[in-house]
Amino acid sequence: MSGGQRQRIGLARALATMPRVLVADEPVSALDVSIRSQVLNLMKGFQAEFGLTSLVISHDLAVVKYLADRIGVMYLGKLVEEGRGEDIYRRPAHPYTAGLIAAIPEPDPTLERSKSIRGVVGELPSAVDPPSGCRFRTRCPIAREVCATVEPTLTRLSGSHRVACHFPLVLPGSAVAREHAPAGLTTLVPEDESDAIHSFKKTSTPMVSRCENDRTGR
Repeated sequence: MSGGQRQRIGLARALATMPRVLVADEPVSALDVSIRSQVLNLMKGFQAEFGLTSLVISHDLAVVKYLADRIGVMYLGKLVEEGRGEDIYRRPAHPYTAGLIAAIPEPDPTLERSKSIRGVVGELPSAVDPPSGCRFRTRCPIAREVCATVEPTLTRLSGSHRVACHFPLVLPGSAVAREHAPAGLTTLVPEDESDAIHSFKKTSTPMVSRCENDRTGR
């Protein structure tokens, strides 16, 4: 059997007991691009047909964006940002989230070269012995002293959008983008931090998404 056929069988087995929640860890990572779209459309159809809630874990930001109603971004085992897909992709509040989104390649070479943010710099620390305070501080362009001593907690910005950062790129209740915001991102930062946004380099780390069916509220 082909990879796509095996994946469909796996979905059928998972749905045989009519579950309310489906957990999918990298559901299409081993498939060809053409087969990926078929399996993703199948999963999205199951959400509507069975009122299914899906928890999707993936490195592929395109997969997350297509399937997710809500997205959680994790770094070294910690949830650093959570919110609706629109909030995460249009108004990323955590520097790590902004770097991940900026690392998505643009098909147009001109747009790709014009990016003001390029990804995430530095080496990934050990998950066994993570940095003190904020785990992202060793790679963060706006880290301050407090980031090394105090671990940030998830703080609500607006609605269901929450971020674990002492200096979030989006201010609570903000609606106007600052002039230095990178192209394609509605990034909002405090006035005194406008010089703290630097360029990133590319990286890849998982995003966790929760796909919910609006009819059931699950």
